[in-house]
Amino acid sequence: MQPSTSGKTYGSTAGGEPRARLSKIVPVGLPLALAIVLTGTFLYLLVQQAGKSRDSAAPSLEQALGKLKEGDASERPPVPYGSPTNRRPFERPKELDTRYGGKFPRWDLKDFPEGWNDAVAQALHSYFEELQYDPDKPVDFARIEKAREELKDYLAQLGPEALATLAGVLQVEWDFVNRRMIFETIGDLGPRCPEATFILGDFFVSRFENPENRSEMLHVVDAMGHLRNDTSYSTLLDFIDRGNQNPAYHNYRDKFIEALGEHPRREEAVPTFVESLHNDALTGARNKAAQALGKVRDPETLSELYNAVERERYWVVKQTILGTIGKIGDPSAVPFLESQAHTASENGVRLSAANAIRRIDSPEAENALARLAREESNPELKKRYQDWVKEKAR
Repeated sequence: MQPSTSGKTYGSTAGGEPRARLSKIVPVGLPLALAIVLTGTFLYLLVQQAGKSRDSAAPSLEQALGKLKEGDASERPPVPYGSPTNRRPFERPKELDTRYGGKFPRWDLKDFPEGWNDAVAQALHSYFEELQYDPDKPVDFARIEKAREELKDYLAQLGPEALATLAGVLQVEWDFVNRRMIFETIGDLGPRCPEATFILGDFFVSRFENPENRSEMLHVVDAMGHLRNDTSYSTLLDFIDRGNQNPAYHNYRDKFIEALGEHPRREEAVPTFVESLHNDALTGARNKAAQALGKVRDPETLSELYNAVERERYWVVKQTILGTIGKIGDPSAVPFLESQAHTASENGVRLSAANAIRRIDSPEAENALARLAREESNPELKKRYQDWVKEKAR
């Protein structure tokens, strides 16, 4: 609203007043009148804006999130969409503003891979659209939760015949949460479909060197741990070996070792685990190698494990190695473990050595644990050992 000009409003002679008298009033009255009009205009606009704010039916996202009650499933915050590296994950994605033609407008597909299944693709397209969070619309969290559970059930029912479609969708789906669900589905198809390895492997190789993709790449490697087929065994060994020359591969070596430790053929990978346990610069990789050897439980590795304890610089990894020795359960390990329980400088390492002894079922282990309960100087550890001795005696 713009105020009227002073000449048109105040320049005439209202009620027949002499123009000479009015001319004396105008120099003082004009600024005062303008001030009154402008002030009134400002107050009017302020009141109007306040009314609009009060009448707004949709609170801001920040306000909505601030009012969420912990544990209330109906008011869970929306899952972020777009790139997992987006610094503003709740920002409206451009894909919501630009929709494409064709049967699958979400993906703008022009070519389809061999083996493409329209029915599977249409189902995924419908679920992803249902799950899509649009900041311009009210969020029905109960509906989203239901749709997500339905999608999980649908994906769990898919067989190897859906692999080509899943691979095609994976390349064009722009919501990273949906991509993670596809990773998991492909990983679970691995035992029935050796080709699943190549889809996850190729996805990793094409993106892992960008540090911003690390979060998503960790999910890819996790899914590779579910493949558990011959092709994944050789692929994981290859990726671990590539870390010797390529630092970008090496940064994921702990995850590759963890996945290999879950593989049915992990016994064949013992040399790889031992090499990493001794020589890997990554603390996490050494720790995962020790965990993998704990799954193998081969007494032939005991000498390597003893040596690794002596050389290890990080006490948490020492604890893992000692735990692995206990899992193997060989009575011949008791003297080494008892020595560590007496001499290690860290309380946690001594405790882990004693706990490893506790896991071994033999008279030698029982006697060693009783000695530790008598001789330990730390009162907390002593009490723990005494409790373990009592448990063994029952």
